[in-house]
Amino acid sequence: MIPRLRPWVSYRDVLACADGGQADASSRFETEFCRYVGIKHAVATNMGRGALEVALQALGVAPGKEVLLPALTCDAVVESVLSIGAVPVPVDVSPSTLNIDVDSLTAAVGPDTQAAVAVHTYGMPCEIGPIRDMCERRGIGLIEDCAQAAGARYDGRSVGSFGDIGIFSFAFDKVLSLGSGGLAVTDNTEYADAMRARIDQAPVSYERERNHLLRFLRLHLLFNPWVYGFGRHLRARIEGLEWPPDERSLPLGALRRTLGSRMLGLIDSIAMKHRKNAKALGAQLSESGLEVPALTQGSEGAFLRLTVLANPGRRDALSRHMLRHGFEVIPAAYPRAVHENPRLRGALRFRVDLGSSEMACRRLLNFPTHPYLGVTAVERMAGLVRDFVRRT
Repeated sequence: MIPRLRPWVSYRDVLACADGGQADASSRFETEFCRYVGIKHAVATNMGRGALEVALQALGVAPGKEVLLPALTCDAVVESVLSIGAVPVPVDVSPSTLNIDVDSLTAAVGPDTQAAVAVHTYGMPCEIGPIRDMCERRGIGLIEDCAQAAGARYDGRSVGSFGDIGIFSFAFDKVLSLGSGGLAVTDNTEYADAMRARIDQAPVSYERERNHLLRFLRLHLLFNPWVYGFGRHLRARIEGLEWPPDERSLPLGALRRTLGSRMLGLIDSIAMKHRKNAKALGAQLSESGLEVPALTQGSEGAFLRLTVLANPGRRDALSRHMLRHGFEVIPAAYPRAVHENPRLRGALRFRVDLGSSEMACRRLLNFPTHPYLGVTAVERMAGLVRDFVRRT
């Protein structure tokens, strides 16, 4: 079974870091990441969600105030807003790009709006230039959520360098994976100091760090095509056990910083492999009638996965067809828009129509693009889709 994701990592590097090798590299990670993004300050956290929470607090988002965010996004974005007592306001996405719609964002601004979270969905940069301009005009803080987009660029610059604060995730299912972890970047010294002050500075023990990396290897092994078909149904439960939520406020530990320093030099190469597979596969899927979302003009995607739009009446059947033939092509990573989640709906505030986000969730299919895929696998996926389309 070819899994929908598999982070590109060297077992040798992970084991070397787990054994404490080159520990001096841990202090360089934030500085090197700043240099890569082209920004002054970075604050590394134990989880990507922790980076978003401290970013919201650094912008001064107060309890009861509003934060705008796309309706097509991870529940964790909403939960991070709720965790600081703020009110999430969902806005619609563009049906052609699956990213936040600037007009919808503008229409959702209210007197209590203090910040917006602009997500670069599935590694495809959103229209961050116009979004930034609107936020500046309205006096709204802007956080770029680059959790899925490390290696993506907009207007020749790295994502994460346009907003007041940019956040990245290094979780298992990200382009640059350390098994877990997050990072916030900013050019504003006051924001950086405020974020550092909110991170629990208690040192992360060597044993806990080593366990993080060994768990990373265990998950990576589970996603090996030779065993994944057997274990894929346990994946969600296993991942849920790995990263306790009470660790959000911890700093990123030294061993994962060391691994991050090693992996950062490969980020453009990893993103290029995702991009190459996505481009080749997308061209063939378009010929079969699937809609491939358009890249925002002037942007270069990292394509954490290739997300396409299928006929809602045939999407699930196509997914089952691909699974039967050994490829984990599944409906959207977000099975429903955030406002359609009963657990979250009552905590949201509504100002705009969210129809495009609702329809997208009924049509989305995710195809793997990870660097372990070769030309043969990409051709095989495209051929299976063609066979399905011909028969249905």
